[in-house]
Amino acid sequence: CKYVITGSVLEFKRKASDSGVLFVSSHKAEANVAADIKLIDTETGETVLAISENGRAAQSGSGFSWGYGYSGQTDLSGMESGAVSDLTAKLSFRIRDALGDPVTVKTAASKEVTLGIGAAGGAAKDALFRIYTGSGKSERNIAVVKVKEARSEVCTAVLADKSAGNLSLVRKGDKSAR
Repeated sequence: CKYVITGSVLEFKRKASDSGVLFVSSHKAEANVAADIKLIDTETGETVLAISENGRAAQSGSGFSWGYGYSGQTDLSGMESGAVSDLTAKLSFRIRDALGDPVTVKTAASKEVTLGIGAAGGAAKDALFRIYTGSGKSERNIAVVKVKEARSEVCTAVLADKSAGNLSLVRKGDKSAR
């Protein structure tokens, strides 16, 4: 294990509101989660990265009421897990960026690509990788590939499915990440 992630959840809250006019009502809810984390190098004990991040999810619904009855399609469940999922994705991208360049594409042919990660680095048959170019706001997704064969230091991958992008756009040096 090269790194250890430590941290704490700073906030985990849900806020809901209802409003209505005459017979129509609406419901809105929002969940927020905030966390501080540290990425620690296990060899040196050095804190490589310390960040705070927020995750958010929101849902809404509406209904119609008459007398003592109510009819509506409001389901406000699952927001907390949506906020945690948003937070996790944001933290993952920030950690990936802090640790340096992700796996690079070694070679690209029209039907398959060779990625600079192999079984020794965690690549396995049927694992999915996203191939992209640029960074930050200029980052552009090119394709999603599925590992066909994982050798020790490299793996060979093919397009995950017909809607997963275009391998003819992939160039040596593009980046990939799980």
